[in-house]
Amino acid sequence: EKEGSDGERQVEAMISHPFSLNEFEFGKLATASKENGRPRLVLEASEESHLQRPGPPNETAHKGKLVTGVKREYFLDKDGKLNYNLYLSVGGQPLKLHLICKLKRVENGSAGS
Repeated sequence: EKEGSDGERQVEAMISHPFSLNEFEFGKLATASKENGRPRLVLEASEESHLQRPGPPNETAHKGKLVTGVKREYFLDKDGKLNYNLYLSVGGQPLKLHLICKLKRVENGSAGS
């Protein structure tokens, strides 16, 4: 983690998947984002060297579509819920929104409500 001149921190993450893909992501953590003043973390694996898999990238042994880019966004909304957006790029196409999650804190004993 390194702090930039604008108060944002540069961060790195490594994520390993059970389907033989390792992601090396790079991004920024803003303790007060420009959009809403709340914390925001953005990580991205945007180059082929950031995505590690067995064999050459164009090898036909891969199951499913070939992931060529990933972007993850984590941020708090006005209600204090943690939001997570996942963008994927497949086959060299531009990143597209793939998944949206909203997580809320569950107090003891209220998991079912």
